[in-house]
Amino acid sequence: MDFSEFLSQLPNCPGPGILPVAIENAAGFQYVSQSLPEFIGPNLTHGTQIDQPSAPRVVIISAAGAVGKSTLAREIALRQGAPLWDLAQAAAVGGNSVSGQLSTSFGFSAAAQASDLLRKGEMCLIVDALDEARVKANEAGFEAFVENIAQIAKEAKGPAFVLLARTQTAETTWLLLDALGVEASLVSIQPFTREQAERYIDARIRTFGEAAAKRIAGHRDPFLEARNLILGHLERALGGDQVISGEAAREFLGYAPVLETIAVLLATEGNYQEFASSFKGSIEQKTGVNTNRPLAVLDHVVTRLLDREQTQKLQHNIRPALERVAAEAKWHGWESLYSAREQRLRLLGRILGMKFDACPPLPSSVRDRYEEQLAAWLPEHPFLREGATPANKVFESYLLAGALRDYHHPASRAAEAWVAAANYRPSRLLADFYILLGEQLGRQVVAERQIGILYESLSAGETDSLRVRLSVECGDPEEEDDELNPSEGEFELVYASANSEERDQVDVRHFEIEERDGLIWFRRQLKEASVITNGKVRLGGDIDDFEIGPAVEVRCRELEILATGLVVRAARTKPAASDGVTLESARCESRITSKPLVRGSLRVSWPGAGAFPWTEFSAPLTEDPTDDPRMHEVHRRFRRIVTSLRSHSKGSLARYRDKIEHRRIVKNEGGRALLQRLLDDGILRLDGKFYHWVPERADALLKVSWDDLRNRHVTPELKAYLNRFVADHAHLLGR
Repeated sequence: MDFSEFLSQLPNCPGPGILPVAIENAAGFQYVSQSLPEFIGPNLTHGTQIDQPSAPRVVIISAAGAVGKSTLAREIALRQGAPLWDLAQAAAVGGNSVSGQLSTSFGFSAAAQASDLLRKGEMCLIVDALDEARVKANEAGFEAFVENIAQIAKEAKGPAFVLLARTQTAETTWLLLDALGVEASLVSIQPFTREQAERYIDARIRTFGEAAAKRIAGHRDPFLEARNLILGHLERALGGDQVISGEAAREFLGYAPVLETIAVLLATEGNYQEFASSFKGSIEQKTGVNTNRPLAVLDHVVTRLLDREQTQKLQHNIRPALERVAAEAKWHGWESLYSAREQRLRLLGRILGMKFDACPPLPSSVRDRYEEQLAAWLPEHPFLREGATPANKVFESYLLAGALRDYHHPASRAAEAWVAAANYRPSRLLADFYILLGEQLGRQVVAERQIGILYESLSAGETDSLRVRLSVECGDPEEEDDELNPSEGEFELVYASANSEERDQVDVRHFEIEERDGLIWFRRQLKEASVITNGKVRLGGDIDDFEIGPAVEVRCRELEILATGLVVRAARTKPAASDGVTLESARCESRITSKPLVRGSLRVSWPGAGAFPWTEFSAPLTEDPTDDPRMHEVHRRFRRIVTSLRSHSKGSLARYRDKIEHRRIVKNEGGRALLQRLLDDGILRLDGKFYHWVPERADALLKVSWDDLRNRHVTPELKAYLNRFVADHAHLLGR
């Protein structure tokens, strides 16, 4: 549905003329008085994972990070005359937060009128930034807040609340409301269509001032050629990728920060014909074989801005200001000044509130004058807003990714601290730029300490049709010699097929792990992930409750839980055997003192896990079912092969062939022989590039499920099966 159709389903509210607020903007509660001139109403679509009610009392709008939820919230509030509550400006929410805020903002008597209008279906409250509210509150507080919404909504005769959040928080909120008996609809913001994208770029350029508006109006045809050239390159790049297609492709082309970046580039161009000619030649030369990667096109747009800044600043600002002192010092290295790398470091320093040594070698007199002038020029850089904050998520992500990738530079650690802060809102672009920079360097490597940062960045891009999976292997804590294998991992972007009969599309980003210091840190959440390491895994940081699940396996030498609460999430659809959470460690340090809130399933194993608060979930590690060392090894190989399988498509379990056949999994000739036996007996099936688990065959021969194996359960049938294998292959297994 288009934006107008969506608005027609909401009540027209009395507005500030009839129901004014007593205290303007108290805790982010206000009426919106002005529209953003560049606003283009997006299309919205109902979520496919739930049954949508015909008469919802709560409407939840979900989207990936940085899509424009807050802008949309403001526009909905303005057009409907509804009050807007921005929870990013509010204190931690809890029980009666809504009722209390109505009293605070409207005053005691008017609050009763507002409540009455909500119940009659004559007013709705727009509530933005549920993600920020979830970070500030613990699980109990957030649930109490949702219960307060439910109390009011149950009595309403129409939509009483419009809530906006990122995908996972939106889904969690819907589940809570559904459990409370509230009819809630779940809709998602759709990426702009090509026509909407063109309108957005034009409208955004006009906001840069009268001169920019006159340029695109007075040179309309050359401008359209330049604009359509960039959009055309993005479309061709998206169409050339065999994995990212259809709706997934539009998510990039219709992403507002991407379009805003194009607008920034075009807003100050003086000759659109010349721009179009040079852009076409340079991008084809630069991207080469990577023209099927849309981010390579965006990267070219960003780097072109940096190159243009250097050229213009050298010509109009730097040389005129420095020529006298440069001549006195007999210095002529103008081209070394204000390079792209120098700009990146200086810009990042302003954003982070730090100073990095970015200046090229200069005579002291030239340097002093240069730094003096930069203090005036740099705040006007197009990457900045108000001189100190990123102009949009593209520029922010580009600068942060470049710093993170330069592992040994002080800016890398500073960028890590910035994105780890509780108030930082991740964006998928950060990981996308990081991965692209690796491709440009010719090596897909990731610093171990940054795995969690990249995972959270990619997860911020999840939508109703996209989910992210993670697999990390940095040595097996059960195998002493596993350190000889390379440390590696992969991010999987899983695009759900619109047709239930077709397989999901999977875009795999494989990486090797460098800069190992024995720590993998997930600060906010972990789901659909397998992390096996002979080092430490840390969960939690600056938030009270760490969210984990569904489908998580962690096996490590040391587990550290910094959060004070643990919330185990269930699958949003029909749960499968692989959806549980398993945490195994030789040692665990935890700050959790209350029983974990488990909505799915949880199993923990470490010394002392039998004590409160883990008692109910503890499953001590068991030894292999025999003292025969050959059986120990075969049982370990069997578990390693089978539990390496991952959720694949439509509930099946599978893994890429090269992953299963890797030395890390099969280890030796005995392991390869066992893998072949599992194929011969139909317990595994090889289909193209994938090994698949065949649950019916495993149950018939072994009386065991995949979940049993992950939980280390051994049946007599499995023991007998492995014993027969040992007897048949004694020559490969030794004594």
